[in-house]
Amino acid sequence: MLASGQAPLGLALAGTTVYWPNNGQAYTVDGGIVAGNIGGGASTVLVPALGLYPTAIAADGVSVYWADPGPNSGAHGLLKCSASGCSGKPTLLSSAPSAYRIAVDGTSIYWTDAAAYSVMKLTPK
Repeated sequence: MLASGQAPLGLALAGTTVYWPNNGQAYTVDGGIVAGNIGGGASTVLVPALGLYPTAIAADGVSVYWADPGPNSGAHGLLKCSASGCSGKPTLLSSAPSAYRIAVDGTSIYWTDAAAYSVMKLTPK
């Protein structure tokens, strides 16, 4: 087991690190973005609970990206943080309140828009 007492709603792997959104708003733990080593050990909170409601996550080894539709985040959409953690609030990449699932490649971030029934792309990420 890599972590317990969490409410993860997805996983992203980059190298030897696994990232997950700890979706506390829907459960009893406060939400945030967490990282852990695939070999085990203590997990690290990269983005503390700031009223987050993360629903999907992707990582590329440099940054972590997630969808946060809301209602308490204050920044609905696609957000980004350094893979080593954020100082302050994460960066809002795109206002996408209906973002549902996400993926990244070397240059872009892709997401499904649940309200528009479409797949979206943002370059550069």
